[in-house]
Amino acid sequence: MRLLYNYLKKYHPDYSHKDFTKENTYYCLYSAGENYDDKKLRERFSDMMRLAEEFLSILYIRKKPLEHKRQTLYEYVSRGLDVHFNKKNNEIRKILDETEIKDVDYFMNEFIYESDKNVFFAGRELLGRRKSVFVDLAGEIDLFLKYVSSRMLIYYVLIENWKEGLNHKFESKFYESVISFIEDNNMTEYPFVKALYLRLKIIENGEDDSLYYDLKNLFLNNPDKIERQHMIRIATILHNDATGRYLQGKEQFEIERFEIMKYQLENDMIYDERAWLSRENYFNYVSASINLNDLKWAEEFIENYTDKIDPKKREDACCFAKGLLCYHKKEYDEALTELSRIKGNDYVYQLKIKALHTRIYFELDDLEKVLVIIDSLKHYVSSNLLIPQTFKRRYTNYNNILYKLTRLKLNPDEFKASKLIDEIKSSTMDDLTTNKTWLLEMAMELKGKF
Repeated sequence: MRLLYNYLKKYHPDYSHKDFTKENTYYCLYSAGENYDDKKLRERFSDMMRLAEEFLSILYIRKKPLEHKRQTLYEYVSRGLDVHFNKKNNEIRKILDETEIKDVDYFMNEFIYESDKNVFFAGRELLGRRKSVFVDLAGEIDLFLKYVSSRMLIYYVLIENWKEGLNHKFESKFYESVISFIEDNNMTEYPFVKALYLRLKIIENGEDDSLYYDLKNLFLNNPDKIERQHMIRIATILHNDATGRYLQGKEQFEIERFEIMKYQLENDMIYDERAWLSRENYFNYVSASINLNDLKWAEEFIENYTDKIDPKKREDACCFAKGLLCYHKKEYDEALTELSRIKGNDYVYQLKIKALHTRIYFELDDLEKVLVIIDSLKHYVSSNLLIPQTFKRRYTNYNNILYKLTRLKLNPDEFKASKLIDEIKSSTMDDLTTNKTWLLEMAMELKGKF
């Protein structure tokens, strides 16, 4: 195994050198006079794989002090080594007491600690130094419920996030019971639990802006008490909630969401588990800065962060971002060129591209093309089963109003223009996507020409 390891190491990580062959590998292990045996070589590679898996397992345990100590604890239990058990158990207790970040892992570790301790002492005499077994069991159950409740909060938030982007119906079982347990046991004193609890309350009471600000203050004031990955998730929740309120017509939340996004950027909270910037977050930064008329910031962001996107999605995302930026600079030909380079065919791109095409051709007075794309968008939205109902509603509404606007441009009518302006004003951006502002601007401009 040592010979094989040292031989493989020379060719790591590509293993593409012309000298790296099965035969050469075999003869680094066995004498040159021996006939090559493929089965024998494969057996050695299997041995190496088992060693590699064992190494990775040990590496994982060593990275987690509690898990490392717990495995030793179990061996003491099996051998009946009380003194050693107590010493290791106290070390685990000390780690738990010094834990600043009290999240779902903390609750799980507290429960396992109590359970391990109860199992060990269950068959031993009390000697006046411990509580009775039924009291210990009640404490263990309480810790288990705290762990389950905190875990369920994560699932509920995840389900709610998925509801917004997937055309699928989810059921939140035990929701009321979990929320009651959280409230009755004052679990909101833990910042992590309170953050998730507030998120769910925001969903229940979407009109209450104070809940958003409560979550924002919790997020900004407790960075050392919430695990980093959960901080990233909470930042995403704040961004999505601010976006939702902005789409409801609360324009101040466009600035709010951009402030959260900048905080994420400054604190390296924009990358996924593989250290890539997601396509959606990339679009959000570009569109938010453009909506706030900060084109220079958008241009610098595209230049500095495009290479942070997963290479498989990078080129298409960059083309759309540049196309959007060129459109807002009124560089229409350049915008169309960038959009034409996009190869991705998922509904996110297709909806964005078709909507942007309609705006470009409308402003170029190429109304025949606008009508063709309107028809194409209509059929695409109605026939694609993957598009969530929220997206279908928004783009159908946008398509219908744009059709009326285009017909008005072809056949001017001041009365119909006034009615259309009222219709657009009465709609929220959640009804029309962020294209509402543009539709209103075009309708007002058209009416001013009558």
